[in-house]
Amino acid sequence: MPFDDWAILSHPLSHTINVQIYSAQGRLGSTMDLDLPPPPPTLEEPEYHMLYTSIKTLNDDVLLNIFNHFQPDDENIWKPRLGWFKLAHVCRRWRRLIYESAFHLDAHILCTKGAPVVFTLPFLPPLPLVIDYQSTITRAQDELGISHALRLRDRVRRVDLHIPPSSLRKSLMLMDEPFPRLEHLSLSSTIDEDTSLIIPKTFLAPNLRHLKLLGVSLPSELSSLSYTVFLVTLTLENIRDSGYFLPKYLITRLRLFRQLEELSIGFSIPLPHSSAEGELLDELETPATLLKLKRFTFRGISAYLESLIAQIRAPHLEQLIITLLDQVTFALPHLSHFTNTTEGLKLPTAEVIFDRDAVAVVMDHRKLQLDNRASSFSLRVMCNVFDRQINCAAQICCALRPVLSGVEQLTLVDGLWMPADWEDSDIDDAMWHKLFRSFIGAKRLHICRILQWEIAHALQTGDAGLDPGLLPNLQELAPDISARDTGNSFTSFIDARQVAGRPVRLLPSPVPHARRPRRRFPPLPRDFWELPYIHEPFRYRPLLAPWDFSHLWRDLQDILPVQPVRNLPVPYVPPVRVELNPPLSSRPTHSVGIQYPPPKHIRSRLRPSHRGAGSAWR
Repeated sequence: MPFDDWAILSHPLSHTINVQIYSAQGRLGSTMDLDLPPPPPTLEEPEYHMLYTSIKTLNDDVLLNIFNHFQPDDENIWKPRLGWFKLAHVCRRWRRLIYESAFHLDAHILCTKGAPVVFTLPFLPPLPLVIDYQSTITRAQDELGISHALRLRDRVRRVDLHIPPSSLRKSLMLMDEPFPRLEHLSLSSTIDEDTSLIIPKTFLAPNLRHLKLLGVSLPSELSSLSYTVFLVTLTLENIRDSGYFLPKYLITRLRLFRQLEELSIGFSIPLPHSSAEGELLDELETPATLLKLKRFTFRGISAYLESLIAQIRAPHLEQLIITLLDQVTFALPHLSHFTNTTEGLKLPTAEVIFDRDAVAVVMDHRKLQLDNRASSFSLRVMCNVFDRQINCAAQICCALRPVLSGVEQLTLVDGLWMPADWEDSDIDDAMWHKLFRSFIGAKRLHICRILQWEIAHALQTGDAGLDPGLLPNLQELAPDISARDTGNSFTSFIDARQVAGRPVRLLPSPVPHARRPRRRFPPLPRDFWELPYIHEPFRYRPLLAPWDFSHLWRDLQDILPVQPVRNLPVPYVPPVRVELNPPLSSRPTHSVGIQYPPPKHIRSRLRPSHRGAGSAWR
C-alpha cells in the first residue's frame, strides 16, 4: 500500500476531519470522523478542500486508533485466524506497531481443532495464543497441538476446552505453572459423570478475569483463587463429591474480588455426606460486600443457599437465578431478607409456572420478557408431581412474602408439558389459598389455560371471597375462558367480594371458543413405527413439532386398527410387496426388500405416487 494513498476531507462547517484509506484497487474501508474544535468565523462561502498528507506524518497513537477502528470483525473480509497479517505486511512500522499492541488490538493466533499448531507456530510471529477445542472426540494431532500450545505459557491468553475427560486430564497436568497473560479460562468435560478432574495446586494466573469450570474442581479450600483478584466472572458448576467446598471458603475468596460482576455456583449432588448439613450451620463469617455484582446464579439445596447468601451483600444486584433440588420443606429466612433489602429485586410482575419437571416463581419488570433473556428473579424447584409442585410453590411464596407483597400483577402459567398426573391429582384448595396469601398487593390475577378450572374450584370453596387475607387488593380477574363460561366458574367469588366491599372486575378471554381443556393426547404405542401397515416414506419423516402432534393424532385415528396385524388369528397371511428396485437408503440387510401393505380401507386413499411404479399391489 503506497504511503500517499491517504485522503483527508475537511469542511469549514462540519467541525470534523474525514479520513479515508485507499489502495490500488480502491477504498479499503469505511470512513472515520475525528472531532475538531470549531473553526473561526469567516465570510467566505463554504466549500470543500481536498488536502493530501503523507502517512509518515501520523504518529503511532493516531495509527493505533485507526487500527482499532478497523478491527477485523467481518470474517468474510479478514481471515479469522490471521486477520492482522494484511496490515502487518504493509510496512515495517505497521508491523512493529501491531506486534507491540497485540493485546490492545486483540491480535492473536487461534489454535483450534484440525489446525497444524506444532508445525506452524515456529514460523509465526510471537503473538498471543487462543486455545479453543470443542469436540467429543479428540484426535492425536489435536492432543499434540493442545499440549504444545499450553507449554508456551507466556503467550497463552485464552483457553477454552470442551473435550473428553482423558484428554482434559492430560491438559490439566500441563497447567501446573504460572500463566502470566491468561485472561480467560473455560474447562469442561464432555461426560457428566464424576471424573475427579482437579486443577493443580500450583496453577497461577494473576491476570485471570473470566473463570468457568464445568465438572472440573478447584483444589481444597479454593486455594487457586487466592491470587486471581481481577476476576469479573466466576462460574463453578456441575460440582461433584470431589469438588465440594464449604461456603466459608468461598466467602474468604470473594472478599478479594472487587471487580466481580457475575457469580454462578451449581452442585450436581445434594450433599456429599450426611454430616455436611451440620457443617453449614456453623458460625457464619462477616458478610462480604460485592459492590459490582450484577448476576448471581445458584443450584443446590436450600441449606447451602441459606448459609451462602447470609454472608453476601450485593446492593447493586440485578439478576438472581436459583434452582433448588426437591426437598420436603423449605426454610428461607436469609433469602427473604436478602431479596427484601436488594432494590433491584423489588419487581411489580410475578409468575408461578407449573411445568413437567419443575415449578418456578419468576419476577420481572412490568413488561414480561418475550425473548430468551432470563428474568430478574427466578426460583425453580425440581419436582415432577403436580400436587407436590403446588405445595412447593406455596412454601416458597410464603417464605418470600416480604418481597412478593409488592407484586401488582400475578400470572399462573401452565407450561408446555404439564406433569403426567395433573388431571388425576386431588389438590387441596388450602394449598392454593396459602399461595395467594403471599400476594397481598396483587391488583390483577391472570390465569392461563388448564389451571383456570383448578383456581375456579379453589376460589369457590368455603368463604374464599370473604377472607380479608386472600388477595385483599385484587381488582381484576382475567381467566383464559370465554364469556359464556366465566359466570359459571367465578360467580360465587365475584358476588362474595361485592358483598365484602372489595369488588373485582372480571375480564374474560377474548378468544370466543375457549373451552375446558381436554386430556393430553395419549402417546403413540411403543411399537407404532414397527407396525407393518406404516408406509415406508412416512416412517422416516422428520421429527414433528409439539404443535403438529395434535393434527397427526387426529389424522391417524382412522388409520390405526384396533389391534396390530401380528395379533390377528394365525391362519391369516398378509400379502407382501416385493420391491423391484428398492432405494439404497432403505434397502434392508437381507437379500429381498419386503414390506406389508396398508389395510384395504386405506389402500384406496393412497395416490399413485404413494404406491410406487413397481408396486405389486394397487
